[in-house]
Order: sequence, then C-alpha cells, then structure tokens
Amino acid sequence: MKTNISLLLTDDQRLNLGQKYYNTKGKKLITRKDLNKIVEDYIESVLNARPMEEISIKDPLLKKR
Repeated sequence: MKTNISLLLTDDQRLNLGQKYYNTKGKKLITRKDLNKIVEDYIESVLNARPMEEISIKDPLLKKR
C-alpha cells in the first residue's frame, strides 16, 4: 500500500529535525526525502518490535502493573 500522509512542519521544526538528523548545529533544514526516510525507518522499527504481551510476560516491572 502506498500512503500519502500530509504533515505540516514549520521552518523551526524542520531546522530542529535537520540538526538532529544531520547531527550538526548548522542551519540546514531537513529535506522531504530525508523526512520520508525517517518515517519509513520508524514504521519498519514498529513492525519489527515485539508484541506488548511478549514484553510484559518477560519484564518483571510490567507484570506488577
């Protein structure tokens, strides 16, 4: 499935993301291509994460809740 998610960012938000993504204090704003890469990587990490039931069974702190 191809998605088209609308996301509105201000220049300040793009600058903040750019500084984090490029690991610099410069004034380079994040590009649309780089933002797409971040979102794709995030979705991939969510899909590869263990299910919550599996985590809660193994984690003694979560069992108490």
